[in-house]
Amino acid sequence: VREVDPSAIAFVTAFSKLTGDFPRLSAVDIKVMALTYQLEKQFNGTDHLNTRPKPAVQAAASTPDRGEKDLEGFEGEGG
Repeated sequence: VREVDPSAIAFVTAFSKLTGDFPRLSAVDIKVMALTYQLEKQFNGTDHLNTRPKPAVQAAASTPDRGEKDLEGFEGEGG
């Protein structure tokens, strides 16, 4: 059984507060993510991980139908 390092919990807690997710996360959620972070840090380092959240990207507004075909088995506006 692995214990979660307090510094990993602190990192995940701070990150989740920056994203706005913190109020919706349980203590178990935080510990699972912290353990994942801890193991990633141990085995692969952290150079490839974000230290701060990326800015949110707005979804593009829907565009008028451009003659695109619906996928088989899915119903869409066109058919």
